Amino acid sequence: MLRLILVLLFIKTSIVLACSCMPTSFEQNYMDAKSVMVVKILETKNIESTDGFRR
Repeated sequence: MLRLILVLLFIKTSIVLACSCMPTSFEQNYMDAKSVMVVKILETKNIESTDGFRR
């Protein structure tokens, strides 16, 4: 009898995943960040793909 109840509970239970959070603004993301960096790109290169991977 206990197994029947457990099986019915398992079948009736549904797993629901949802995000109830609202998108945050740029300012809030900045305040919540663990680190912030200012980066200057000095040079870019176009590297040919090797072994089927594009870099």
